[in-house]
Amino acid sequence: MTTTKNNDSEFVGQKIKGICFSSSELRGIEFYNSLFINCNFSDIDLADCKFYEVTFENCNFANAKFSSTQFRDTIFAGCKLIGVGISNANFAFSAHFNDCDLRYSEFIDVNFKGKQITSSNCNNARFRNCNFRDASLTESSFRETLFNNCDFHNADFTGAEHLFLNPSENRVKNTSIDIITAGNILNYYGFNVV
Repeated sequence: MTTTKNNDSEFVGQKIKGICFSSSELRGIEFYNSLFINCNFSDIDLADCKFYEVTFENCNFANAKFSSTQFRDTIFAGCKLIGVGISNANFAFSAHFNDCDLRYSEFIDVNFKGKQITSSNCNNARFRNCNFRDASLTESSFRETLFNNCDFHNADFTGAEHLFLNPSENRVKNTSIDIITAGNILNYYGFNVV
């Protein structure tokens, strides 16, 4: 990776490993085409930061604040994002999550169209007014997760655990679910699956 510092707040091609940013001031910092490995962003305010074409591996974002933070073509792999809130205020949000801990997080008006949330722990998370068209949410856990007014057209939940989608509160056309989830939905509506 080529390392370039364009000015005091813009960094390109960085490879940053094992840094604790929790007490740092990063407001307005921009990273492009960079890699963060084993970094700690917990409890930090990342207001007005930009992360474009950035990969985060095994990073901790627990309780981080994303006020007007932009993530474009970002990959989170093995990261903790416990208790974070992401909304349409993060207007350039475009990210994939693989093997991440998203427990107790809240996503409002987020566009996940064609994105991936795979092998992740989404227990007790909240998704409201989100677009999951053509998204892959495979092999993830959704115990006590709430989905409200979300679009799941052509979404794939293959191998998902503890999933309940209420079709009267979400759009679910051509959504792929397993037989256990289908049974949970039928039971919710009073059917006895035998």
